[in-house]
Amino acid sequence: MNQKSYGILAAENNFEILIDKFSYQQDYSYPNGSSQSNLDSSLLMAELEAEYNYNQEIPYISSGIIKYKPQTVRAEQLNSFLQLVLGKRFNRNERGYYELNFWGAVNDLNFEGK
Repeated sequence: MNQKSYGILAAENNFEILIDKFSYQQDYSYPNGSSQSNLDSSLLMAELEAEYNYNQEIPYISSGIIKYKPQTVRAEQLNSFLQLVLGKRFNRNERGYYELNFWGAVNDLNFEGK
């Protein structure tokens, strides 16, 4: 894959993500559910927790948090761009992870960095 496809994530016209571990768990009983996910990859490490509701036409996330740690300089650049786009400044927690809370209808999510 080339740099034009992935912008700052590609170097020397190469793009590669190695996934060492990925897990996903879901507990769902209409109309409510929750999800947990973990990712360990060459690009970033991430943890996701969310609670949601499907009783409306558009699914609604009542609470969600994603914690992530960029693993490369380029992933850190992408993280800086994300903060710029959202107009938010994220801080690292004691484990070195950035935290981003989110909630709302999936087509109109609200975000707040910690």
